[in-house]
Amino acid sequence: MPPSPPASLWASGFRRLLAARLVAQTGDGLFQVGVAWLVLLSPDAQPSPAAFAGALALVLLPFSFVGPFAGVLLDRWSRRQALVLGQLARAAVVVCVAVTALPTGLPLWPAYVLVLVALGLNRVLLAALSAALPHVVTSERLVTANAIAPTAGTIALGTGIGLGAVILGVTGSSPVVIAVAVAAYVCAAGVAAAFDRSALGPHTPSRNPILGSAAGDVISGLRHLGARQPAATALLRLSAFRLLFGAWTLVVFTLALGADPPASSEVVTAVAVTLAAGYVLAALLTPLVVRRWRLGRWVAVLAAAGTVVLALTIALAPALGAVVLVVQALVFGLVGQTLKIHTDTQVQRHVDDSYLGRAFTVYDICFNVAFVGGALLALAT
Repeated sequence: MPPSPPASLWASGFRRLLAARLVAQTGDGLFQVGVAWLVLLSPDAQPSPAAFAGALALVLLPFSFVGPFAGVLLDRWSRRQALVLGQLARAAVVVCVAVTALPTGLPLWPAYVLVLVALGLNRVLLAALSAALPHVVTSERLVTANAIAPTAGTIALGTGIGLGAVILGVTGSSPVVIAVAVAAYVCAAGVAAAFDRSALGPHTPSRNPILGSAAGDVISGLRHLGARQPAATALLRLSAFRLLFGAWTLVVFTLALGADPPASSEVVTAVAVTLAAGYVLAALLTPLVVRRWRLGRWVAVLAAAGTVVLALTIALAPALGAVVLVVQALVFGLVGQTLKIHTDTQVQRHVDDSYLGRAFTVYDICFNVAFVGGALLALAT
């Protein structure tokens, strides 16, 4: 029988797992700046809504074909080892990206492929972190832990982007930014290595590392997740929200594209800041509210209130103009992050540990495919 997590949220296990996330996601921000990913693939570089939707699909969809098989690895092998070796592998891939992106006159497609590999590794590692969380936090504290960790990780990502921009501005050298990103990934691997090999699960890792039965393992994982109604329902609800959020994101981009450059920049900045404020507000409110309400009740009330606000802003759009987008951004940030906290917690509480890796890779796929699908639906209408 594996040892129970300590009662205190801020015990060494949670602190160490959070540190591994924060260091790695700071490296993600540095990586994006260092290889000019934000310039090459971001919405700012896309001349049309169709190109924007295509860029989203290019970045988010390829992993969907291999994600469930990566989840099998997280359920068969030590998740601590996955975090250590995965971060080191990502460091190596980032070095290769820097080399292939050098101005040598050679085609850039290898660099793009390696960027996608690095992004795919990142998603596997985030799934491993989520699957490991119940091993360092008690069930009663999962809501608070899920409110803190992803929100802090997003802040770390933004910090890495800002730090990368500062380094680039001071040195004028993207290799320096790349070197710091690689150092961050190596440090994250070192933090994860401080765990015992079996500390993060799975409880009963497979003795057979051969993936000959991987397809069967994927199917059994899907069946297990589908049979856990609270987890499956929460995931379906979040996927429906992401579909709507993807459509709204394309609408905001289209409106910004049609505005004058100064106005479009101001609108996008205001929307992004307000959306981030909604994420932080959800992380602060949810642990406080669930001390008095059940988490499911809080989600239902918030979703209903958000629906009413969105309907009102749509009706008042001609009179309010760009203010509508800012209000909607706050609603999407607050409701979306609360739904994510709820879904993370339901999956961790109701899915058996030996299936958590597969559950969280399927979760990641639903999360991103629904977002891209919403954008494509908005493009088609």
